[in-house]
Formats: sequence, structure tokens, C-alpha cells
Amino acid sequence: MRTPHALLRHINGVLHYGLIVLRTANLKYKGNLDTLAWPQEIERFHRQLKEMDEELVRNPAVDPELLKRLLQGPLADAMTHVGQLAMLRRLAGAPVAAENFLEADIRAGVLGADQPPAVSPDE
Repeated sequence: MRTPHALLRHINGVLHYGLIVLRTANLKYKGNLDTLAWPQEIERFHRQLKEMDEELVRNPAVDPELLKRLLQGPLADAMTHVGQLAMLRRLAGAPVAAENFLEADIRAGVLGADQPPAVSPDE
């Protein structure tokens, strides 16, 4: 099993791939990212999400087929590993707070570490 650091590094790798594909439509990109220290990997994660968000805003006419491939490829891969990180947190006694994402304060462009408080599904 990968460590949390290795999982985040992998998430950053697939987000980087998705961002390159979004910018160039080059599905054959084979770049590789250097491993950074944990705090810098977290910063890179937030930066890449922001860059992807900005790219989608800048270019709203992205080919729908390419968007499907991004969602079913690198974004689904990243979400799988985010779930693994959540599971590891729970096993370590620090679970992620439950949240009702249909009622959460989710807004375009809010992608950094500073997030609105979670909306509990029990409220």
C-alpha cells in the first residue's frame, strides 16, 4: 500500500497529466513530476486544481469528448486516491468530517486549503 505522501504525489501526477491534456488535447503525454516534501505536495495539489479550474473557465468550448475522458481518466483516478487518503485518516483516528455535498458551500474557484465549514448531513 502507498503511503499518504506517495498517494498525494500520485494524485498530483494524474492531475498534472489531466491539465496537460486539457491544455493541449495530447492524450499521449508521458511527463513525470519530481516528488516534493509533504507541504509542497499539498501546495502543488491546490495549485493544479486552481489551474485546471482557470483553464476550464478560459476555454469553455472544450470538446465534450475530451471532458468525458478527463472525468473518466485522471479525475476519477485522483478521486479514487482521495478516498484512500480518507480511509487512512479514519484508520489513524482522524476521520474526515461527514458532509452533505448537495448543501455544501461549493463554488467555482474556491480550490485552496481555506474551505467553508462542512455542512453536516445530520443538520
